[in-house]
Amino acid sequence: MKKLISLSMLLLAFSFVFISCSRDDDEGSSSSNYIQVDNGSKLAVSSAAVMGFKASDASEENFYTITLINTAGTSTKMASLAIYFPYNQSMDGTYTLTSTSRKLDDWLSSYAETTGSAMQNYNDLTQGTCTVKRNSTDNFTVSFSFKTASGKTVNGEFSGKASVQESN
Repeated sequence: MKKLISLSMLLLAFSFVFISCSRDDDEGSSSSNYIQVDNGSKLAVSSAAVMGFKASDASEENFYTITLINTAGTSTKMASLAIYFPYNQSMDGTYTLTSTSRKLDDWLSSYAETTGSAMQNYNDLTQGTCTVKRNSTDNFTVSFSFKTASGKTVNGEFSGKASVQESN
């Protein structure tokens, strides 16, 4: 059931990302906001979204997905970080695949490339870590690095405003 709820949140995040608009101003953005795939060129993050489910009691965990998007013409590249952390705690911290308290989900975290109507998704992480700091309600600092089962390596950084949607 937990995986079903998580997958639903991830799909909702994808739909939210594709209909959201990037900001016209550069307030809060930084030249270090990028996604890098297989040590290629750094792709500028054009928008960011954070979707979260807040745990209602200690029997649940908080679940959030942070999605960073690069859009150029008809091509979209997207890194999604699915994280779990304990009830009644801040999301600030470092997440790994092996952690029991601050976990980076190996299956729901992913990298996706979309060109036109064709999409290729890379998930099933074999290595990964990310660090998250929530600076304010809609401002985040994120750095990450992960490797998928197919060998794709993805890393990046983001510091700035994101579209946020949270539910209990």
